[in-house]
Amino acid sequence: MNNRLLISILIVATMLLGLSCTKTIKFNYEKHKSLLVVNSLIMPDSTIMAKVSYSLLFAYDEYSTNTYIDNATVKLFINGKYIGDMQYVEHDRYEGTYKIDYKPKEGDKIMIKASAEGFDPVSAETYLPYKSKIIEVTKTIVAETTEYSSNSSKLNIRLKFKDEADEKNYYKISCYICNWILSYNEITGKYIKSRRLNKLDLFSTDILIQSGSDNIFEKSENNIVSVFADDLINGKEYTIDMNTSLVLFDDSEQKDTLIFSLDAISYDYYMYTQTVNAQSSADDIIAEPFMIYSNVQNGIGIVGCSTPNITVYPLD
Repeated sequence: MNNRLLISILIVATMLLGLSCTKTIKFNYEKHKSLLVVNSLIMPDSTIMAKVSYSLLFAYDEYSTNTYIDNATVKLFINGKYIGDMQYVEHDRYEGTYKIDYKPKEGDKIMIKASAEGFDPVSAETYLPYKSKIIEVTKTIVAETTEYSSNSSKLNIRLKFKDEADEKNYYKISCYICNWILSYNEITGKYIKSRRLNKLDLFSTDILIQSGSDNIFEKSENNIVSVFADDLINGKEYTIDMNTSLVLFDDSEQKDTLIFSLDAISYDYYMYTQTVNAQSSADDIIAEPFMIYSNVQNGIGIVGCSTPNITVYPLD
């Protein structure tokens, strides 16, 4: 067999092999169709609001596509009883806002059902927990001087609380500082004072915070305080030590204010926050992404509850 014939046979064989390895896959849009998205964070004695939109397929540009829904039917049920339809209020590019003039109570079981033309109907259930039992919150402030600020301080917070026995409880710790800021108004030519609210990241080495760390796969000696469950402290009194850095503004007339809260939260809100924290703290770009928790049946989103227990302190 001459070389020319051998080359021709090899070329044909290669082409046939390539064709045999090629398969056309038809994308099933029905299987991956857009879903209703419902988000709502419910608090006691506050009007209930929900955000309604729809999900986008990967082929769409989220920055140029309006995803709000302004014609949905959104129904509210409390403890199995139909309360009424939530009314459309307004929208931005991404979500339509619905509202009902009803204020739930601690201990209520809440269900939201939503439907809109062209989408499968969805529903979500959650529970509004009773307020946490804070025994004492104490604070100490130690002045620090850094290369960036001469009025920097270290804030130490000690929280003592009582966990309810014989029930599963979930908590979220939040801390904010309200500063009075002096700024110059170019129009009036005068200095004016205004308030600014900033969230503070609290850090702790407590085992309870370790168990509820943002990164559930990698523990550090000092974790950001966020949400935690009562697995290790069921029915006990417990104390957590936390700290953070802050900058205080010296004003003899108006003092900065610290706002601290130990919120009792629903399981749904706890799981959602845990998975969001885990995803945001993951730094391995080739790792499998975390699935964000959702309790919306047949759809996407989170309907959760939070019962705040807020303490306000002037910072001297």
